[in-house]
Amino acid sequence: MDIDFKGDIVATLLEKKAEFENEIAELIAKRDEKLLDQVSTMATGTGFGELALLKDRLMPRAATIKCMGSCHLAVMSKSSYTKVLAKIDPRQSKKLIDFFKSIPFLAKHSTM
Repeated sequence: MDIDFKGDIVATLLEKKAEFENEIAELIAKRDEKLLDQVSTMATGTGFGELALLKDRLMPRAATIKCMGSCHLAVMSKSSYTKVLAKIDPRQSKKLIDFFKSIPFLAKHSTM
């Protein structure tokens, strides 16, 4: 009777590979966390990324955003941003934000 251990060896190697990859990912995450300095904590409803949308050319990222808990994000394309928000005076922008906050569905997602 022949016993084939080849399948068991492959499964063991794949498990070890997965463990090794997880360990490497954890080490990289720890290293990256040490390299980043927290310079600000953003409140619920705060926007970010508008600098890249205001410029006509691609720019390198100015910051890394890290969510510390569960979050909901709204995304806007550059063309939509340019058509709507980039042309609004900051005072009008505040009125618009207040209007959006008055909508019950949106109010629970923003306390800005």
